[in-house]
Amino acid sequence: MDVEGVCGRGDEMGTTGWDGCGAVSVSEDAKRVAHEVWRREAARALRRGATPTEQRLWAVLRGRRFGGRRFRRQHTIRPYIVDFLCAEARLVIEIDGLIHESQQEYDAERDDFLREQGYRVLRIRADQICRDLAAALAQIDQACKVAPVVPNGSTTDIWPPPLPCAGEGVGG
Repeated sequence: MDVEGVCGRGDEMGTTGWDGCGAVSVSEDAKRVAHEVWRREAARALRRGATPTEQRLWAVLRGRRFGGRRFRRQHTIRPYIVDFLCAEARLVIEIDGLIHESQQEYDAERDDFLREQGYRVLRIRADQICRDLAAALAQIDQACKVAPVVPNGSTTDIWPPPLPCAGEGVGG
């Protein structure tokens, strides 16, 4: 049997999103949505599989326990997933373990992208959190107090916080 006999839809479905063998061609929007779903699931998996160092730091940062600031962990900032984020301070906190010694170029590109988006990046070595959590927390506290840098390059003390998700805040 030839391909036309098996597929049979090449001509009649060619303009409606089907390829020659009946498979749907995926639009760019569908690819973007699929990637967003994948990234969200990847972030959830990273939260479930947190390292002991991440768990130790998260125990202090979660629930506005640290200076009344709201932190998120394994949060997506397209196209990356950051370890911790304090959106109101525009601060990304990355815990650098042994893997980061072999991916310094990737980390530099990532940091540059995040800075272009108006975030500051604070990298803390995992062994520092294990040895001296108080010193790591002092670094985070100091970084949170510095005025955020907005994408146009100026600093400001007024950076609007992100809108709450459905169900959060007044009337949600």
